[in-house]
Amino acid sequence: MSQLPADAFRSWGWRVPFLVSALLLLIAFLIRRGVNESPELEAWRRRQAAAGNAEQAAPLKMIFACFKGRLALSIALSMIGVSGFYFITTLMLTYTTAYLHVAKADMLKIINYFGFIELVAFPVGSYFAHRIGERRFILGVSALTLLWAAPMMMLVLTRDVGNIAIGMLVAAVFTSAYYSVLAPCLPKIFPVDVRYTGISLSYQLCGAIFGGTTPLAGVWIAQTFGPHWAPLALMFAAIAGCTFVAALLLPGEEQTGDVGGDLEFESPM
Repeated sequence: MSQLPADAFRSWGWRVPFLVSALLLLIAFLIRRGVNESPELEAWRRRQAAAGNAEQAAPLKMIFACFKGRLALSIALSMIGVSGFYFITTLMLTYTTAYLHVAKADMLKIINYFGFIELVAFPVGSYFAHRIGERRFILGVSALTLLWAAPMMMLVLTRDVGNIAIGMLVAAVFTSAYYSVLAPCLPKIFPVDVRYTGISLSYQLCGAIFGGTTPLAGVWIAQTFGPHWAPLALMFAAIAGCTFVAALLLPGEEQTGDVGGDLEFESPM
């Protein structure tokens, strides 16, 4: 769509990707219809029914009343997947084209390659996380993401399309591998009776507070400090650092019991 004439793109072309993406909603709905509830949730419901207890009527209220620390931990754990994604895609597209004068078509190609890397990194990341444990894996890839922040921005500042592709796509390997195990990690943070609410709330708050503001903050940094690699590298390192610290606060697999068991740990807040 970006190859259309400017007037056509502004009038109708920009709508096409959004309309096509509606097909993904249908596919997701069909997949969800075929997914059973977890055995742990079904067992919990049987115990509640046997005891004559009603299901939690206000899980949102309970999250803020009893699990604020776990909510903060989950938000931080989601930072690379939400804020880091917007940094590499949305912010870098604006920064490289508006401030470094790189051709937009070249940047869109790099961002398209990002999707292909995800297709490979998801199963590979899942495999290694299964081998070494999800917490250790997230610690490793978030540390690599943090360390790559400075080299990535140095490569971007060269204005060379090949160097920019290397910087962004290596970061994509780390962030995509991490993202592949975020979903099975988040449920372990919340008790089963408020789990769905806790996961949804933490991820959506991360998106609302940090995801949407990442490009805005990055543009402000670019305008304030000019074309220098360090300020934006520090911003990306801070994003990865939040996830790394959150992973440090998670207990190891030896403390979590079975794969669906609730985490038992001191709340950080």
